[in-house]
Amino acid sequence: MADELISLTGYQIPSNITLKSNISDNIICEFPESNLRQAILNLILNAAQAMGDTAGVIQIDAHRQTNTLCIEITDDGPGFSVQLLAEGIRPFYTTRADGTGLGLAIVQRFVRGLGGKIKLRNLPPRGGCVTLELPETDS
Repeated sequence: MADELISLTGYQIPSNITLKSNISDNIICEFPESNLRQAILNLILNAAQAMGDTAGVIQIDAHRQTNTLCIEITDDGPGFSVQLLAEGIRPFYTTRADGTGLGLAIVQRFVRGLGGKIKLRNLPPRGGCVTLELPETDS
């Protein structure tokens, strides 16, 4: 799925941004694929918008951690605002002039609906990271 998203998203982001993934082949998702795909797409597009004209990389990583699937989307952008990190994700809160403030809120709703967590953090010296922690279900 990540490779498909990278192919599709590659046409929607500036050529100065490189998309990469580091997901092992043995990770299989049992989550609603269209919703998970939309959540990751939202995060990739948010990262690209945050980076603007700055050249850099958006990276998608996934790994298992004690009955949890962790998906991380990192970027080389300016990172998250102090206010967003302090107050958390809220619908209609945006720092972009053309933003609606719904992208992260929609992702959060999807993740919480699965009993998971979404975490935001900044990366030194610059960049942002969104981590989705999704509980694995017994199949």
